[in-house]
Amino acid sequence: MQEQQRYFIVTYRYLLAVYLLFCGAVSGLCQDPLASPQRLDSLKRALAIQSGNEAGYTLVRIADYYQRLNKGADSAALPYARKAFGVFRSSGNGFGMAWAKFEEGSALMNMRLLDSALAVLQSAKDIPITDTAKRKNELLGTIWNQISAVYDRQGNLETSTAVSLTKALPYFEKAGNQARIASIYSDLGVTFLNFNDYEKAAVYYKKELFDTHIEKKETFYATDFSRLGFCLTRLKRLQEARPCFDSAYRILKNTPMSYPWLKYFYFLGYWEKESGHFSDALANYDQALDAGKKINDTASLVNVLFAKYDLLFMQQKFGDAKKVAYSIKKVNDDLHDTIALNRLTEYKTLWEIEKATGNDKRALGWLEKYTALSDTVSKRNQLVQINDLVNKYQAEKKEKEILQLQSTARQQQLTLNKNRFTSLLLAAGLLITLLLLAGAAVILNNRKKLARQQLLQKENEKQLAVYNAMLEGQEKERSRLSKELHDGLGGMLTGARLRLQSINGQEGNRSIDGVIHQLSGAGSELRRIAHNMMPENLLRFGLNAALRDLCDSLQSSRTGIHFYSSNISKSLPQNEQLIIYRIIQELLNNALKYADATEIIVDCMQDADKVFITVEDNGVGFKNTPEQAEGVGLMNVRNRISYLHGDMVIESEPGQGTTIRITVTVNNRSKDFFINEEGVLRTNKK
Repeated sequence: MQEQQRYFIVTYRYLLAVYLLFCGAVSGLCQDPLASPQRLDSLKRALAIQSGNEAGYTLVRIADYYQRLNKGADSAALPYARKAFGVFRSSGNGFGMAWAKFEEGSALMNMRLLDSALAVLQSAKDIPITDTAKRKNELLGTIWNQISAVYDRQGNLETSTAVSLTKALPYFEKAGNQARIASIYSDLGVTFLNFNDYEKAAVYYKKELFDTHIEKKETFYATDFSRLGFCLTRLKRLQEARPCFDSAYRILKNTPMSYPWLKYFYFLGYWEKESGHFSDALANYDQALDAGKKINDTASLVNVLFAKYDLLFMQQKFGDAKKVAYSIKKVNDDLHDTIALNRLTEYKTLWEIEKATGNDKRALGWLEKYTALSDTVSKRNQLVQINDLVNKYQAEKKEKEILQLQSTARQQQLTLNKNRFTSLLLAAGLLITLLLLAGAAVILNNRKKLARQQLLQKENEKQLAVYNAMLEGQEKERSRLSKELHDGLGGMLTGARLRLQSINGQEGNRSIDGVIHQLSGAGSELRRIAHNMMPENLLRFGLNAALRDLCDSLQSSRTGIHFYSSNISKSLPQNEQLIIYRIIQELLNNALKYADATEIIVDCMQDADKVFITVEDNGVGFKNTPEQAEGVGLMNVRNRISYLHGDMVIESEPGQGTTIRITVTVNNRSKDFFINEEGVLRTNKK
């Protein structure tokens, strides 16, 4: 039962956290806190026409939507949260990156991947956030509060409580967010209520509900009013408890049936019972059961059924009590509840009611099950006690043996002292010999490693020299052809077109118009080919402008190409800019030829001496594995990546599109290569 209670506690915590975060801290970004199919459709339609940070915020809203469903859809939230993080990382939006990591960590927590969730949430709190102090503090407080929830689910109550009080609460106090301060007090109240410490639970519920200056309208406040009333009832403070239930009802009276209604009827029923109003108590228990069935909360029904059974048995209404007892058994069977203490309570209840209704045979059967299970639990305790006795006996025995050994040792000490000096000399000599041998072995091994490294380095230098020569020759030939096409054939086509225009002006022959039009098209196509062979924008304006121009030139009405970049330095060596340009050009050509995609995304980001490239399409994907389908184009891409000491990862499934992620190292060969005025890659090496 404790595990079931903990599940509802953490679920409540998560819903409270995301509601307050996205309706308070970022109210301008998230207008509708409800999860509905219409909202999901609206978000996806908006995402289709968005880009940049705007698309990132829509992605985190979709991730939040799937978690609000609370129907096992948390895994569906992960790709949206992770994609949002990539969008925000590209734009350097720290607030968005932390928010996306919060959504990812929350989804992992709800999937019970607690270690992974904790790692993601810990990384979220460490992301630098540049925003208003209020929004920053509210987001950090929310992240810490979720970290506390993970510790709580791991069973680490002490750490969970400490994180709530010393980490999450101070951030909310700095932000002046009364709603979030109230949520911390609520979490602490739930924690102490779960461990039956009603006095401390009541203290924190009062802080939440009466000390914070915020209007209590949301339904989760009704749940906490009901819990406070229950705690005060358990403490026999009935008059103080009754107004709490009235406050809960005022919040809930205009809302549909939900979990807060179930808790309200259940706790109010207990108050009515303690007040001696048995018929009202039964009526409230029945309403709680009806609420649980409507919202399909089977686990909570067990607690209500036990409360109803106790009341009926106390009133000696054994027939009705018996029906309730077997209802408890059915619910436990449906839940596959195998916890020993829960089963003990169930068997004891069934034995008690069968005995009370005069069915001694069936009562005996339940008593035997109860005794057998009780013996099993008892035997476990006895086994622990026996192990303790055995350990104690063995410790005493060892102590006696030690005393005997000490006596013998004292007798032998004189003899040992005589031989000690000799033994020390022998040991020292042996140690020195071993050290010399070990040193010789290390030196020999290091020489072998150095020889292997030198041989490998020479081999790598040979391969690099071969590829450098190939790359230089290839770019030189591209430049030569580009110049000849543009200056030679291009000039001839332009001259022919101008001459035909002149003749056409004199004779007015319509047939010549078509030839002029064809020559203009041929000239445009020639310029495009020349540009692809050696992009002039790359030499004049740098890599960022050249890539943007490349994407614009390749997109069509059928295929949209979206380009994103961040922090690309204009001081990159031109040869490295050219290699990166050729890599992306080849990947785009492959996607346009083979992927049959309608959308292609190109992302190029630089961080210090690393450049991260992502090319993603929604096409048909690789029919075979990427390694089996690799052709000359991808082989050239891999060669260029190897030259820049990088790596490439291809993610693709048939019909699911393709994502290619590349990381290369830049700014480390600028002294060895350069591009001359003619656009040819040259080397300084002799």
